[in-house]
Amino acid sequence: MLLRIATACLAALVLAAPGPSGAEEAAARVPSPLDEVRALQEEGKHEATLPLLDELLRDAPDSREALGLRAIANAELGRQKESLDDFQRFLELDASADEFLAVATVIVKAFAVVRPIPDLVGPPGEVTAPVLVYKESPDVPPSVSRGSRLMFMALIQANGRVKDVKLHEARGLPKGPKADTLTEAVTAALLEYRYVPATQDGKPTAVLFTMVFDFR
Repeated sequence: MLLRIATACLAALVLAAPGPSGAEEAAARVPSPLDEVRALQEEGKHEATLPLLDELLRDAPDSREALGLRAIANAELGRQKESLDDFQRFLELDASADEFLAVATVIVKAFAVVRPIPDLVGPPGEVTAPVLVYKESPDVPPSVSRGSRLMFMALIQANGRVKDVKLHEARGLPKGPKADTLTEAVTAALLEYRYVPATQDGKPTAVLFTMVFDFR
């Protein structure tokens, strides 16, 4: 049901051209490749949609709808990297609020790291928090005390990527070169995290965000 709603939302968002007539009207009734993709996705045939979407994106690499549908297909197939790469490109093409919600709902359902999942879109004017959908784990030596914590401030960009990670507070770690090396390793891992971005008025937006790394 969720996938049917998402693909239907994307279908409804295609801008209508001026009304055709005669032969043009007859041609307009011929299903497009995107219509075929949507029909296959509603039947759960996600693998079958990928060759069609790959061909569409070779011809039109900036097609938001094709990128969104391929992100959905790969999410349903559990292909995290491919799905999130398409989702990032989709966001960089200035998706509308409804387009964002249609695709982001499926991405979060498939990959959200934390449950329960917060609302993706809040009341008008409200900023919703970003949702973590991919994380890297740094190499942590066994000598690091359990219960230690590093807190960072970072910019979560409107495309879901992390930028400008700055250490804000360290707890339970002795000062010195080893601690500095560990902080660098965690920082590098955090830069690889991927989020469904924060939203304001339903549109993706960049936010400063506290990122906490606990050693357990």
